[in-house]
Amino acid sequence: AFLATSSNGIEALCNYKPDLRIPLYAVGNATAAAARELGFQQVHSADGNVNVLAKLATDSLDPENGPLYHAAGSVQAGNLKETLEKAGFECRREILYETKPIKSFSPETIAGIKGGEINTVLLYSPRTAETFVNLLRKSRLVRAAKQLTVICLSSAVAEKIIDINWLELRVAKLPTQESLLETLSDPDKNSLPNFEKNTN
Repeated sequence: AFLATSSNGIEALCNYKPDLRIPLYAVGNATAAAARELGFQQVHSADGNVNVLAKLATDSLDPENGPLYHAAGSVQAGNLKETLEKAGFECRREILYETKPIKSFSPETIAGIKGGEINTVLLYSPRTAETFVNLLRKSRLVRAAKQLTVICLSSAVAEKIIDINWLELRVAKLPTQESLLETLSDPDKNSLPNFEKNTN
């Protein structure tokens, strides 16, 4: 089976003309949707994070039936390969694309934050969160952060930005895009309460 932890991995994998009949296990619904759009015929979504994907694979697949192939980027979150190997699988992780953080905000983004036109930020990964905070500091926008509501996919993401004084910091109840968007539309109902700096 193929394993995919991002839609970028799906697109990169397709450059190698894979057998689209081989089952593909995706980390979440957005990645699964990208796989279906590109023609994969058997797509399964973990609808969660890397740990949920590992559990889905180990519950659904038999190590005796062949290796697993992880279409990965240059930076990975979690320990997917190691977890699957401990469960008896052969897991081949191939770096098919590289991710590089941007070095500065665009002038439009800086103006939008300063002027209050940008008032909410969605953060999907710890690395993205770190990059966002670094660029805020580089652009001298830390004071302007007091006008921003930040919604994080998980507590691990939120931990990377807690040193900034935001207008509001919210964390999705589940590590899925659907939960993140629900937190955006109905924060009182769908976010984790009382996220603090020392949350475990």
